[in-house]
Amino acid sequence: MAASKKKWMSVPWLLWTCLLLTLPACVSLDYYDALREAYERSEKRTDALKSETSSEAARLSLAAKKEELEAARLSLAAKNEELEADRLSLAVKNEELEAARLSLAAKNEELDKAHRVLASTLQEEIAKGSSSVQRTEHSVNIILSERILYDSGSAEIKPNGMKLLKRIAEALRSSPDTDIRVEGHTDDVPIRTEPRPRFSSNFELSIARAVAVVRYLNEVANVDPARLSAMGLADTRPVLPKGSENARSRNRRVEIIVTR
Repeated sequence: MAASKKKWMSVPWLLWTCLLLTLPACVSLDYYDALREAYERSEKRTDALKSETSSEAARLSLAAKKEELEAARLSLAAKNEELEADRLSLAVKNEELEAARLSLAAKNEELDKAHRVLASTLQEEIAKGSSSVQRTEHSVNIILSERILYDSGSAEIKPNGMKLLKRIAEALRSSPDTDIRVEGHTDDVPIRTEPRPRFSSNFELSIARAVAVVRYLNEVANVDPARLSAMGLADTRPVLPKGSENARSRNRRVEIIVTR
């Protein structure tokens, strides 16, 4: 009896065991199919998100590159404007330099012409040593000794001196665009005090002599007064060192300086 009972009880457990073993096998196939489908959908969504992310990153990168290119274009345009401004400035400077060169060439040509005409005009006086004509970088200097124009201590031009100044004025008319500065120079010997002199100092004498030449050139020789000026320098600019009689004689002079 006990043995049959044990036998009966073992049958259901065997059936349940079979059922339990077979049931999970059937459920697991659907479950895993569902899981696989879910995984595949997830993979597709992931791939789509990756594609969208990649496209957005590419768009942002392209936008950044466009901004960089635009900034580079604007910088290049600014540099081109600066270069154009520099080019125009250089062109203006070149024009100014060319104008200055032409002006200087014209001045030199005018002064060279004045030098030739004056040297020819004073050829006789130059040969005698009473006059000289010198061409410097910026002027033509006519140097007239005191004795050809004045008596000692006087600012009154002698007749022969007037004739010479008239010839000089005629020569200067060939260079009408020049300026004329007359300088009076004396030696270093003080003016006597007795009898009372007309001029109390060498400065006054040198100024009076220069003014006398300017007045003659304007009033008698009809040189435009706008071209004329006078300066008295006394013994401040000697041509020879002070001391000897020869030096004093050379230093007593009038210089007519022609500039352009």
